[in-house]
This record gives sequence, structure tokens and C-alpha cells, in this order.
Amino acid sequence: MTKLQTMFAGIALALFSQFAAAQSASSTPGVTVVPAEMAPPPGDPAYTDQSRANRTNDPYVKRRAEIREAKQQYRTEKSAAKEDYKASRKDANKELKNSMP
Repeated sequence: MTKLQTMFAGIALALFSQFAAAQSASSTPGVTVVPAEMAPPPGDPAYTDQSRANRTNDPYVKRRAEIREAKQQYRTEKSAAKEDYKASRKDANKELKNSMP
């Protein structure tokens, strides 16, 4: 009998949660319709300045470009330093081998 009561309680909870979800206002898609006379005109600077439409003056885009260039420069310097290190190690190994009897 205990298993049956537990099962009924689970079913009741599932049905109630489905009913509550169906009745909630947040589950319906919220579409806000603005009348045309209240909408801002296209190209209004009060709205376009807030967007990322002007990418040349956008500080975030400029910062990402600076970071990208800095990373590229770092990688080229790192690879050049790595090549120099490998060459010096190779020369050191040759000298060591030549100095051994």
C-alpha cells in the first residue's frame, strides 16, 4: 500500500507541475508589439550609437584588434627566439663532441 501511495503522490505532483507550467505567464512567448508611430525612425543616432554598428570607432573592437596584433607579434618573436635557441644548442653540442677525445 505504501508503494501505491508513493506512486499516486508522484503522479499527482507531475500532473500539478504540468498544470502550473501551462498556466504560468512566463511560459508563453513574450512578443511586444510597438506601434509604428512610437517606434524610432531608422538611423536614429540615439539607437545606432548604442549598437555595434560602427565597428571602426568601437573601443571593444579596437581592443580586440590590438590584442590580436600583440599576440601575433609575440608568436613571431617567440618562434624566432626558439629557432635561435635551437641553433645555439646545436652549436654547443657540436663543440662538445669536437672537444671530446
